[in-house]
Amino acid sequence: MLLDIDQGVAKVTLNRPDSLNSFNVEMHKQMRAALKSIRNDASVRVMLLTGNGRGFCAGQDLSDRAVKPGPQTPDLGISTQQYYNPLLQALRDLPMPVICAANGVAAGAGANIALACDITLAARSANFVQAFCKIGLIPDCGGTWTLPRAVGMARAKGLATSDAVAQCVYATAAQRGKKPVTATSTPGFIVNRVARPFYAESLRPLQEQTTDSATLDAIMREAGGFFVSLDAGL
Repeated sequence: MLLDIDQGVAKVTLNRPDSLNSFNVEMHKQMRAALKSIRNDASVRVMLLTGNGRGFCAGQDLSDRAVKPGPQTPDLGISTQQYYNPLLQALRDLPMPVICAANGVAAGAGANIALACDITLAARSANFVQAFCKIGLIPDCGGTWTLPRAVGMARAKGLATSDAVAQCVYATAAQRGKKPVTATSTPGFIVNRVARPFYAESLRPLQEQTTDSATLDAIMREAGGFFVSLDAGL
């Protein structure tokens, strides 16, 4: 895990590129420490979360839990309760905007961490995979809450119950401002923007607008913002 704070931007980089930045216990501990440091640093006005290498995050590193066939497989629910749920809560509770810059594949919990951020940007090579159905699970790491809010209920169910991959690919018409399309017919477009050149486009609006964005985001969070029910928001 790499943490760099510069000009009010805290850049957190998942740094296990050989395993597509999948989470093990050690990386969870480093992530928790990084979020605590960011929360306690008054100079930070926005956080950027990205990954090192060709992937953003492949979710849980199953080798870390020694998952293999047999009658005594580990309880993966423990990982959710002890690590992923607190991680998502910590991200949502930060008093500043959290931007995800998905530089490559975001699978399983990695996809849902990306969707839990306030804004999600994606490289053209990025794709988002809800891989849980392949092992008989429903989306965890907040996916049952964030995914329908990103793509709608019908497309969320399609992504969660099939092998469909939501790829962030623009057609020529989409680049002219029309409705974005994906490389596959079933899933919907789930990110705020496909950026190219990726890192330059991701960092530029943060460095230019951190003060106003942080202030507005703090007000929305304090007032309930976009995260309340319709009745409470009216």
